[in-house]
Amino acid sequence: LRPAGAAAIAGRKQEASVTTDTDGDGIMDFDESGFAKPADRPRGLQSEFNLVDTDRDQVKDKQEVRAYTFHHTDHPAHNAAQIDNLNFADVDGDGLRAEADCDADGDGDYDGGEDINGNGINPEAGETCMFDAAAKRIEFKTDKAVYTPAEIVNFSAQTVRADSTFIYWVYYRPLDSCAYNLPVNTPYPSNWIEKGALFANGQGVIPPSPRLPFPPGCYFAYLDILRDGRYGARVGRNGRDSVTVNCDLRTTFMVQPAVTAVELGGPFADAVEGHVKLSWIIATSSATQVTLERATGLAGPWTAVFTSSDKKTLNGAQTFEDANLPGPGDYLYRVRLALGGQTKLFGPAQVKVTPPPTQILALRNPARGTARFQYSVSRSGPARLSLYDASGRRVRLLMDGAVAMGQGEYEWDGRLASGSPAPGGIYFARLEAAGRSLVFKLLFVR
Repeated sequence: LRPAGAAAIAGRKQEASVTTDTDGDGIMDFDESGFAKPADRPRGLQSEFNLVDTDRDQVKDKQEVRAYTFHHTDHPAHNAAQIDNLNFADVDGDGLRAEADCDADGDGDYDGGEDINGNGINPEAGETCMFDAAAKRIEFKTDKAVYTPAEIVNFSAQTVRADSTFIYWVYYRPLDSCAYNLPVNTPYPSNWIEKGALFANGQGVIPPSPRLPFPPGCYFAYLDILRDGRYGARVGRNGRDSVTVNCDLRTTFMVQPAVTAVELGGPFADAVEGHVKLSWIIATSSATQVTLERATGLAGPWTAVFTSSDKKTLNGAQTFEDANLPGPGDYLYRVRLALGGQTKLFGPAQVKVTPPPTQILALRNPARGTARFQYSVSRSGPARLSLYDASGRRVRLLMDGAVAMGQGEYEWDGRLASGSPAPGGIYFARLEAAGRSLVFKLLFVR
């Protein structure tokens, strides 16, 4: 466990009970624990004497012990004030030392993906640190969230163990039941619809790997990072610890039936200034109700943002602007159509909403008689618009309440708080919203 380049240490011959290394991992059985351990072992480490890699994270126990023992030597600037040499082995405080914990810092990135070459020295070039919970970078995904039955599905991953092979399982659920979760520490069920292998290169990256198209449905793909045929793991050490950790990866995707021109085209979506503008085409006379729904993930929950039974909305091209988003992020939209006693779903369309800037301006400056202010806020929440005269005295509270993310307008009628007409001159409009305070100078002409 000495750092690279350290001088050799002269050893001494001892009895076999101290020098035996059953699993050949470089740590003597005398120092290792295990459920089948002889009673005379000190059990100082949680490393199993019959497993080279106790936590199956693809970094050998010896390298993990080395990693936290010499962390200051390899990376002296990292968390120096927080590391103490006695307790650093259990970084995330879950009761497991690093050699028994496949995710030592509890950030969701397994240690063998952060230390991609498995040498116990971290972080090196291209690696993240397995003791830094803020350095999350692992990912298992498909190239799209929603496919049609004719499209190829590509799996990819990053920050996984380099030069390794991983098995994946894909499970199916109907489109009207997009929810599925495997219990942690269970064998992967045999009802998978596809099982295969993915290969990581020398940088710990699984490049896009094409799979055959899938039929319509919701799909849940699992990557067996620990390579033990189980989803996650339950680790127990020293006969007393029982901690559930999950270092395997999961991603979801949907295959939506192709939309025909007879019923619906779309929805198509575009995000502008924090609002989402949607359009769809209904080309059937049998629809009785149309509902536009929004969600932040395939499993929902789905929220209705527009519902109508008006015949004008049940045929032809329709548009809707969703101006009540809680904040930036990825949103899914779908159309629910009532057709002849049945309900059909179309979509979803995926939209990425970026936050607009928080700002304020007057549409006319100078303003005569009245003034119209246009503002935008970067997230939904409380907002206050106040008007001050040139001396800095507040003369009118124009707006005080919750506003939606995006643009809005407010028209000042040219009167003071007392109700009397405001004299001409310089005024300052102050907007307080989204954690910011902005001031706009207005020349008002009576």
